[in-house]
Amino acid sequence: MTFTGKEKHIIDVADGKQMIENYREKASKGSIYGTFFGKQSLLAILGQAECVGIRFYFGKDFGGKDQLILVGVKEDGSELVNGHVASLGVSCPPECGNTPTLMID
Repeated sequence: MTFTGKEKHIIDVADGKQMIENYREKASKGSIYGTFFGKQSLLAILGQAECVGIRFYFGKDFGGKDQLILVGVKEDGSELVNGHVASLGVSCPPECGNTPTLMID
């Protein structure tokens, strides 16, 4: 597969809410529903030469906590592992902000 960076991933807010609700219905107690990554980290990955997007991996940190690992991806699908890789995002819960719109109970 060839990636261009122009793949369509935009969904309706209602669909996003439903997808989150579907996940939460099956999630075990104490599950993380979302993770925040700052703009600087995302731009560092996206700003790499040849980067057309980001791949998100699911992982666990060394304390057993669920984490996302972000790595830049080139047009041919290979990863930019010698560049910026991000993880250790801010988990929601507990840090969900005042009103996480997509996760309203």
